[in-house]
Amino acid sequence: MAKKFLVFLVVFTLVFSAFGTFGYSQQIPTSEYSKLIIDFLKVDYNLLKQIAQDNFKQNFQPYQSKSKIAERLGKEIQNLGEDAQQEIEKYSPDETVRVIIELQQDSVASYALKANKTLKTLAETEKANILNKIAQQQNQVKNELTKNFNFKVRHIYKTAINGISGEVKVKDIEKIKLLPGVKDVRIANEYFLDMTSAVYSTNAPTVWNELGYKGEGMVVAVIDTGIDYRHQDMKVADPNRVKLTKEKVQQIAAQTGLPYKYFTEKVPVGWNWADNNDEIIDIGATQSMHGQHVAGIIAANGNIKGVAPEAQLIVEKVFTNNPNFPSAFSDDIVAGIDHAVAFGADVINMSLGSTAGFVRPDDPEHVAIKNAVDNGVIVVVSAGNSSYSTSAEFYPYAMDPDIGTVGSPGLWLDAIQVAASINPGLTGKSFSVNPAPQGFDKVVYSVGSPSDHDPIDPADVLKGEYEVVYCGLGKPEDFQGKDVSGKVALISRGSITFNAKTINAQNAGAVAAIIYNNTTGTISMALGEGTKIPSVSILKDAGLAIKALLDQGQKVTVKFDGAIATNNLGTPPGDNVTDFSSWGVTPSFDFKPEIMAPGGGIYSTLNKDSYGLMSGTSMSSPHVAGAMALIAEVLKERVAKGELKFENGRDFVEMAKIMAMNTAKVIIDTNDNAAPYTGKILRSPKPYSPRQQGAGMIQIDKAIETPVTITDANGKAGIALGSIGNSVTFTLILKNHSNSDVTYNLKDEYGVLTDYVLWGFNFAETTTLTGATVKFDKDTVTVPANGQATVNVTLIIPQNALQNIFAEGFLSFIPQDSSLPKLSVPYTAFYGSWDEPRIIDSPLYEDDTYYGLTGMAGVINNELYFLGNLGSKTLIHLQLLYLLMAMVYLTLYNQCFPS
Repeated sequence: MAKKFLVFLVVFTLVFSAFGTFGYSQQIPTSEYSKLIIDFLKVDYNLLKQIAQDNFKQNFQPYQSKSKIAERLGKEIQNLGEDAQQEIEKYSPDETVRVIIELQQDSVASYALKANKTLKTLAETEKANILNKIAQQQNQVKNELTKNFNFKVRHIYKTAINGISGEVKVKDIEKIKLLPGVKDVRIANEYFLDMTSAVYSTNAPTVWNELGYKGEGMVVAVIDTGIDYRHQDMKVADPNRVKLTKEKVQQIAAQTGLPYKYFTEKVPVGWNWADNNDEIIDIGATQSMHGQHVAGIIAANGNIKGVAPEAQLIVEKVFTNNPNFPSAFSDDIVAGIDHAVAFGADVINMSLGSTAGFVRPDDPEHVAIKNAVDNGVIVVVSAGNSSYSTSAEFYPYAMDPDIGTVGSPGLWLDAIQVAASINPGLTGKSFSVNPAPQGFDKVVYSVGSPSDHDPIDPADVLKGEYEVVYCGLGKPEDFQGKDVSGKVALISRGSITFNAKTINAQNAGAVAAIIYNNTTGTISMALGEGTKIPSVSILKDAGLAIKALLDQGQKVTVKFDGAIATNNLGTPPGDNVTDFSSWGVTPSFDFKPEIMAPGGGIYSTLNKDSYGLMSGTSMSSPHVAGAMALIAEVLKERVAKGELKFENGRDFVEMAKIMAMNTAKVIIDTNDNAAPYTGKILRSPKPYSPRQQGAGMIQIDKAIETPVTITDANGKAGIALGSIGNSVTFTLILKNHSNSDVTYNLKDEYGVLTDYVLWGFNFAETTTLTGATVKFDKDTVTVPANGQATVNVTLIIPQNALQNIFAEGFLSFIPQDSSLPKLSVPYTAFYGSWDEPRIIDSPLYEDDTYYGLTGMAGVINNELYFLGNLGSKTLIHLQLLYLLMAMVYLTLYNQCFPS
């Protein structure tokens, strides 16, 4: 043993002597940074940022996966999702930050709730009195802030919360918390955007034409980038049926003292909170027109129809027109919520979020949303576009079951969080094909967005007909031996970036690149620098149809005439969840997302009377917001007729939410994500996970028509059971809101589902959980008129099932009266302990590491030090060092101790 240790010691000494100063300081071996010395493994964050920025400017190389999983698979893994990056910043004491200061006195909404009233039932004199008291307290606190902390006020909140926002130094935050009247001080959170056949997926035309509801008298607030109120589709048919007249807007503004500007009958009021002015249109060189697209989905009323075409829109612009600031801050968002509630919004839409969020009840925006819901305002938020946790690399390990990425504020219990399905029809500009492939005489395209110049629409620059050449994946070798000069390159998605494909086509002489998808759905192509030709994306089926003609030896030409057309999506149409829609559940195992609507390939309004295509849960959320406006319109009518009664505003909101979830359509996943690796279909069709589609696709007409609603004992329509053992029993409560008895047959229609696992990977789909069953305490249930009934449900997991897996599904309630809607209750549970699976990837030297990046660090003298060297090159050198030590050790050992 002593000899073995001696060999190791010799090797250790020899190897480390070759590395000179390793362990003390290391010089970065680059010419530009040759004078910079990093003290023993100490991280210089400013230097790292500068190096990263400079390298990005010089090379502009896309991110290349270097994870352990990619190395093991021995192939390039394609990212089919939309990434979002989050950075945790450490604030210095003298740094100036934006804060929201919540005051102790009740807001108007809180006061109303405690008085067992709502903002709508609060007497005007009572409201004026509380507003006056709030103003007095706010003035006192503002004076103290200005006098002692050089406080710069941004916003005043009175309705949803009582507070003030502004800028202060970090070191003063704790002092401000001690001021009389101050309840809490929070640094403002930062949020980012989540990006006409869709209405048929949710049966909106049926509601307009057969049931007679179009959103008349309803108001939807859009907290987003702004709205072009001048658009030809931003109008109402009957101004006499609007809720917010110019006089009403002026009255509310005078009473509350809130900033405002009246614009039109369709857009009666709005404000730009990010820039603190009345410019509510998204303008400037970097305009996204995201808010205008969202607004069109909700309530466009012209060439295209939104879900609630007669609803009015309030504009709460929280994204600045300054191109240097792409995000929104929570103090502006809270101002928008406060403003929307004060002006009488029935629904608030927020197509924004922060990926993989947490529920923090004391966040000011959470408080504002809660108070809005308490006062009868429905808040709808997008789920996010981050798919599952490892989608940027490959499918996750089955041993890491928590793959949820749903973002805040949508994951808060008071908000309705929305997942995205593929639009059954892709509408937009198109090109013609000659000869026309079956089903695609017109092919709808989406223009790619370069980073160094405006998108190039081929309809603007290419006149006449152009021959098409198939160029595989668009790699340089795919163009060899092919005459592409003056022609259009047809390229498949995959293997390399969209930008690389386009530049390769450009270098080969092509006048344009058409890139078709390699999976269902649409592509939002982000290009980099250097593209000079148009690059557009099309559907997979369209691309394959054109390729089939070329494979037959036919000459195929295209003409970019830009005519508006529609291509079919999905098989059957609309019955696919998008690959980008964020998964649940939340970290605290709450049921999220709750419902789904079309969000992939949505054609809607843009600025200046134009239209365009966007994809994201940003598009599915406003669809549900419009749907909620229609449902709320019906509920208010029934209340006015005396057919329904609600104790408070929250009961009203919950009723609308439960009706929508109970009647949602469960969507079946016919795909097999593992098929490309197994070479065959092993998975049978099963519903998409409730963690992916929520309750399913919203069906507005069915929600309006159902006489019965179903919840658990906590009043929830989506059942989150959390950690369970081999069996768990829960009670469902059925309430009948009609004057007739209703009977349902109970059925576990789809069986108990769990994750689809092969070779230790979770392929992000469901399959049957073998041996698991659901038992009802009765086969049928009759719910008496204006009464209720209960059903006990027992979920049973077999003893031999693997631990720490999901067990979930959808329970069906099929009415014996076929004229009534079928009802469904989604549930999810975790067989095992939700707290047990790892939450941090194993270290890079462990076999079960996924990313190969986890290391160890420690704090010495308030500075962060890593165990291991700094930077990717140094890390590689360190790994080579370990390898060299092992090789030398084994060589000497074998020589000294031959077997």
